[in-house]
Amino acid sequence: MKNVLFTGLPNSGKTHIFNGLTGSYDIEANYAYTTMDFREETLNFSGEEWRFTDSPGFHGLFIHSEEELLLRDYIYREKPDVLVHCVDTGRFRQGMLLALDLASLQIPMVLVLNNVDNTSSRGEILSGEKLAAETGVPVVEFDSFTRKEASKIRRAVVNPALLKAPSLCKEGEGLCSDFRKILAPHSVPYEEATALLILQNDETLRGSLLSLEEEGLNRLRETGQKLIFGKIKGDFNAFILRERQTRVEELAAAVIKKRGAWRKELPERLAALSRHPLYGLPLLMVTLITGYLLVVNLAGFIEGVLSGYIFDPLVEWLALHIGSPFLRDMLVGDYGIITLGLIAAIATVLPVLTVFFFFFAIIEDTGYLPNLMVLLRRTGEKLGLSGKSLMPLLLGFGCKTMATLSTKTISNRKEKLIAIFLIGFAIPCSAQMGLNMAILGQAGIAAFLVALFFLVLAEMGAGMILNRILPEQNSMPFIQELPPFRFPRISALFRKTGFRIMSFLKESLAVFMIAAVCLYLLDVTGLLLALKNFVSPVVVHWLGLPIDMVEGLLLILARNEAGAGYILRLADSGALTVRQTILAVVLTTMFVPCFANMVAMVKESGRKTGILMILAINISSLLLAGGLNFLIQLVWKGAN
Repeated sequence: MKNVLFTGLPNSGKTHIFNGLTGSYDIEANYAYTTMDFREETLNFSGEEWRFTDSPGFHGLFIHSEEELLLRDYIYREKPDVLVHCVDTGRFRQGMLLALDLASLQIPMVLVLNNVDNTSSRGEILSGEKLAAETGVPVVEFDSFTRKEASKIRRAVVNPALLKAPSLCKEGEGLCSDFRKILAPHSVPYEEATALLILQNDETLRGSLLSLEEEGLNRLRETGQKLIFGKIKGDFNAFILRERQTRVEELAAAVIKKRGAWRKELPERLAALSRHPLYGLPLLMVTLITGYLLVVNLAGFIEGVLSGYIFDPLVEWLALHIGSPFLRDMLVGDYGIITLGLIAAIATVLPVLTVFFFFFAIIEDTGYLPNLMVLLRRTGEKLGLSGKSLMPLLLGFGCKTMATLSTKTISNRKEKLIAIFLIGFAIPCSAQMGLNMAILGQAGIAAFLVALFFLVLAEMGAGMILNRILPEQNSMPFIQELPPFRFPRISALFRKTGFRIMSFLKESLAVFMIAAVCLYLLDVTGLLLALKNFVSPVVVHWLGLPIDMVEGLLLILARNEAGAGYILRLADSGALTVRQTILAVVLTTMFVPCFANMVAMVKESGRKTGILMILAINISSLLLAGGLNFLIQLVWKGAN
């Protein structure tokens, strides 16, 4: 079986091309670190079986972060037969610099130029034919995916070639040649790439070079340093980078032609406004309120139609025609499999998630989130977070589990722990955010703003406290790469929304129904009443919530969407006051991260630290929600 590995910078379009080529689908977005793991698909063509692997974005074989180490170890371990290197034409020089680094592996390569239309709009013409002639490898120009594009990439994959690496100056070329001879007896894979990494003093090589012990690797480093001394003036890393940058500039001059002055178009102007210190925050508030109004009105309308014309008549008919009281209660009672399970998932939760997922897909595909990160950079510094640490927090609004896993890109442990805690604490994932908007929609825009303000305040307070109590560590400088701000394709929005809806149904529908059965059994055995009596002092007196919120908190333990869906039904029925609606959203947003996120927290921070974080999050959520309860009672009489 031939092994094909997709490589490229973060947000270079690897997953988009991988999805189109293999016919599979995974979430794509216009920002970095959407892909945090390897994903494989097998195809049969040209009489052979091919394994295609999508990989996280990275910046080079010289390691700067954990996910880059995982990718290099994968290359050394799996030894791919072909590299499909994706180059975003908006970052042509950076993408080709990485390609020249990968060329040292001596693996046949195919270059895919992504977002060619975007380059044309910037007043530049990039010739794929000239690039192929200059590099000696097949080049496929790519914008929107079609069967024709897929066919071009498949043909190129069957006939890859070695990329012409930059010709090092005489001293450097001789140096690498000498060092490769020294490496030969050690059976080291990828001798040229390994020689360069050892000469660059990469401290992470031992994981990739399993045949070498630390002592042997140190001897090789000493040998390399003796070879470098007297042959290369200055730092060897700078020498390699300078040679490659010179070659990239030669390539750019050969393949890119200017076509008049570039004039900023509307997307670029919107991007500039979104990160502007004066206009950025108002634009953020407009974005949030737009999402709120869409969820409350459009999703509320869809829910009303589904309930009024389909599910309510169905429940009434079943209640009349099911003779057994036991079976009737189990199916369509207060904790029925159909009423609390099936209908809650499809009629109550699904309309909200559909509308919000579509809205959130627009935000993702425009590239708004990385620009928002620039706006919030100064706030992040007060929380002890650099630019690189802020990105996982913003990813948390999509999926908290994947956001937590993306913290492996943070080399500074203090920043990593702060980011993991804040992701698990007061940041709602996309599903929970949409449901929170729907719940608060029953209490009005003022309730939405109060809950939003308190959650932001709690998040910032937690970050400031952690920044003060955790020991300092030196941070590496980080330069944020901003993707082009673009108008999303409607077909891509519908596909992404449909993928997320199907994922929700596959993962959650059975959980909703099992949770309903469990609540029904707790109710008929009297255990639910006993539990309510036991926790009543905390839920009713401290938190100021109705005792029926116990069911919502129990459902959250099973699935956040299940608990939020139950609370939405309480809000719809008028069982919650304005104050209680705010408290329910604040508490459930901070309370108990989903099970997958808890596993990710333990994995990325360590077992002891992860468990302490989870306990601290839950205790803090109860204390803060209780404090907010008494504060609202004091200052907002109309909310009670």
